[in-house]
Amino acid sequence: MRRIGLDWGTKRIGVAVSDELGLMAHPADTLPVKSKEQSIRSVIELIRRYHPCEVVVGLPLNMNGTEGPSAQAARRFGEDLHALSGCPVTFSDERLTSFEAECLLRDKPAKQRRRRRQTVDKTAACLILQTHLDRLRAQTAAPPPSEAS
Repeated sequence: MRRIGLDWGTKRIGVAVSDELGLMAHPADTLPVKSKEQSIRSVIELIRRYHPCEVVVGLPLNMNGTEGPSAQAARRFGEDLHALSGCPVTFSDERLTSFEAECLLRDKPAKQRRRRRQTVDKTAACLILQTHLDRLRAQTAAPPPSEAS
């Protein structure tokens, strides 16, 4: 089942989409943020295009795991997206995904570095979504807990 991953931000939203089997995440797009309403409309267009079973929104938690203003804003965005689209929304810890995306893209040629911010955002979305897909696969592959005798 296809899923969409979002690296939510106040200036851009990175977008990743999984394959139909829900095994691999692929970078898809970077949406400019002009307003919350416009951003939600843009994501709803993606939901109509891809028909995902779920949207995974990256939650930018503080390093100690608490939710600061950015995480609260991302949560409100996801809740509003769910209310307006009806598509289930899941939140996933995104700590250090942008840093990891920067590291992955560091050795790209100069031509690609010019579009680095957009590339980082959709790569971070891809990391968020792939982590979620891997977690789902691990949960379904894990053996049931054994009963104590």
